[in-house]
Amino acid sequence: GQSGFTATNDGNLLVGYASVGIIPASQTLITDRCFGTYKDKVPLKVCTGGFSHSSMSNPAAAFYLHAFSWQYSDGQPTNPTDLGILASKVNDDDNTMYSSIALGLNASGVIVGRSTAFRNNEKETIKKFNVAVIFKDGEIIDLMDHNNKDWYHSTAVDISDDNLVIGTVQKNFSGYRRTKFFVYDATGVTTETKVELEFPTDFKSSETDFSSQAKAINSAHMVVGNIEIDAVKSENVTRRTHGFVYDHANTKFSDINNLLTCHSLGFIENSDGSIAKHKFEISGENGETVTYEAGITIVDATDISDDGSIMATALVRLPKVKTKWVDSDGNDTTSDKEGATEVIVVDANGKAVFSVDGNGKPVTEQLPRAVVLRPTTGEACDISGQGIVEDKHVRQGAGFGWAMLVLSVFGFGRQRLKRN
Repeated sequence: GQSGFTATNDGNLLVGYASVGIIPASQTLITDRCFGTYKDKVPLKVCTGGFSHSSMSNPAAAFYLHAFSWQYSDGQPTNPTDLGILASKVNDDDNTMYSSIALGLNASGVIVGRSTAFRNNEKETIKKFNVAVIFKDGEIIDLMDHNNKDWYHSTAVDISDDNLVIGTVQKNFSGYRRTKFFVYDATGVTTETKVELEFPTDFKSSETDFSSQAKAINSAHMVVGNIEIDAVKSENVTRRTHGFVYDHANTKFSDINNLLTCHSLGFIENSDGSIAKHKFEISGENGETVTYEAGITIVDATDISDDGSIMATALVRLPKVKTKWVDSDGNDTTSDKEGATEVIVVDANGKAVFSVDGNGKPVTEQLPRAVVLRPTTGEACDISGQGIVEDKHVRQGAGFGWAMLVLSVFGFGRQRLKRN
């Protein structure tokens, strides 16, 4: 089976999910193939985990998953508690997935997550969808508006200690599916409560079709997550995202990149008082030094503490190094060969070889790095013409009056590349 932890609170209550059964179709395949046809050819764990080799194959086993809680005590999870699910198999021939999962909880042990449900309680597989739920006092409280046909799925991801829930709903916007984050005050909520979710506006005074995902909320009702910034309308194009912070108490929404200090964005002050992007110098092939300008963009925010510190992901500009594929003996090969590994190309002294363009200038790429953003009394950077954020995404009155400072995994100055 399967199980996993997703969140915990200061009372050492753990939440997550655990399997409570196996889908009949998976059991049949395991019996016929793993204990039958492939018994002496494929290890059981490989067969049940899913594999494809030569003319043999078997899909990974599928399980019914339920939201669970455990009490952590003396180094062990104890008192496993099945939190339940809103829907179950339609009949014995139903081989579709039914699952619930707990994703967040508060100090009082109120738990949020999602569950499979039937729209308007019509028990048909075609009516099955996922809904945001609250697990409270042995009950499952459904937060989804079943009557809104433009709402497809929803999930709740976190809850503050005073019961403000955050999550997302997948909606229809003129034929396109977009995900929008919501907040909901669950104080006193019961299964009989009429639920009305609040969808904060983001870059404009009315709801936009930019998909947004809330990730965490703190005691001051500051919500963090990510939001799309590209206006292109297509299901096949991945829109870029920026991290956001939403002050629910004051209904203020901001792109985090608009709150960063100039230093955090990679700018430095020159001796003459002017502001410019910091230049990195890196020693590489044959002792050659390449230089490039700093580039930092916050693309996601995943957690926020009560003091306002934010865990985030930044795209950081770094020089692109040449790579190649080698086999287990270190000989050059192609990426499609079994056992092939991608390695950095180095010179005779073990220095990385950098990619350069037709003019001999280093080619740079953006790579994700974990960063911490901390509140500071400094001013947010206000340098025009640097392309930090497009003007159309800046909403009047959305600033917080404070900036943040990035404490990142890299530092300004000379960098070294390490080879694994």
